[in-house]
Amino acid sequence: MAGLCEGGNEPAGSLRAIYFSKCKCSKDKKIPSDEREFIVDQRTMRKIVIGGTDLKMTRHNKKKEERKVNEQRKLKRLGRIKELR
Repeated sequence: MAGLCEGGNEPAGSLRAIYFSKCKCSKDKKIPSDEREFIVDQRTMRKIVIGGTDLKMTRHNKKKEERKVNEQRKLKRLGRIKELR
């Protein structure tokens, strides 16, 4: 769990679990920075409780995903145009 990532192999109570910057795992294994406080709490004290849906963050994530899909579509279309030439 070096740097609080999903694929780590250190025990949950490990002191190294709190040093995010030293994690050398790949990006897809790292926990997003906005979720780290909750994960640290869940692996140590367990004082934070999951509440309702964060609508602002949900909208942000949906827009981010839409941009990603649109970019992939755009690249796919450009690839077809280049093939025709």
